[in-house]
Amino acid sequence: MLCNDGRNLIYEMIDEIKREGVFGKEIPKLFSIVEQFCNLQRLPETKFKQLNIKSDLGKVYEAKSKHLRMYLVHIEKTGRTIILLGKKANQKKDINQLKSLLSLMKDQEELLINL
Repeated sequence: MLCNDGRNLIYEMIDEIKREGVFGKEIPKLFSIVEQFCNLQRLPETKFKQLNIKSDLGKVYEAKSKHLRMYLVHIEKTGRTIILLGKKANQKKDINQLKSLLSLMKDQEELLINL
């Protein structure tokens, strides 16, 4: 999970979603979708798909529930995966943030990952 300035971005987003109390039940569904994909189960594009985002770090994926999106970047040669979480309503903003983070990570050549 990506950390920025000592903050775990996914935990912050999960906490925000749970505080709002509307879409919290969808969070476990997203993690289940990701786990299925990691176990090499085929999933429909309505649940999980590779995004057409070019990154030198690796392939970019999106797991989807009704109202939430989880973005994953599988970093080649390390096997590590970076995860970000966002709402469907903020999808464009979240993808732009993801692109910025990928660029920043590539430029710094340093990954801030909380294992």
